[in-house]
Amino acid sequence: MMTTERDNRYRVTRRDILRRQHEGLARTRTLRKYRSHLEHLDRVLADLEDARIRERRVVPPAITEELRHAEVAQVDPDLAQVVASSRPSIDRVQDAVFDAQGRIMVEVSRLLGQPDWVTIEAEEGEALELEASRH
Repeated sequence: MMTTERDNRYRVTRRDILRRQHEGLARTRTLRKYRSHLEHLDRVLADLEDARIRERRVVPPAITEELRHAEVAQVDPDLAQVVASSRPSIDRVQDAVFDAQGRIMVEVSRLLGQPDWVTIEAEEGEALELEASRH
C-alpha cells in the first residue's frame, strides 16, 4: 500500500517537473525569438541612420524589402503596414521600428513577470487622477 502511494507521488512529481521543464523551454524559445527580433530591428535602425546620413528621405528598397520579409514584420501588423506602403519615409519607418521594439519589450517584461513601462505609466496616471479628484 505504501509503495502504491509513493509511486503515485513520484508520478505526480515527475509530471510536474516535466511540465515545468517544458514551460521553461517554451519561455526560453520565446525570449530568444524576441531577442532575435530586437537585434534585427537594431540592424535596420543602423541602416536607416546610414541612409539618413547620406541625406536620403525615403527608405532604400533593399531595407524595405528586407523588412517586408522579416519574421518580426510577419507578426507585427503595424510594422508590416508601414513597410508595405510604396516608398515609405525614413522617419515613418524609424517610428514604426521603435514602436515594434517597444511592443516587444513590453511582452518580454510580461513574460519575465517584471513591470513594464506601459503598466507603470497607467498606474501613475491613475494615481494622478485619484490625487486630482481628492482636491
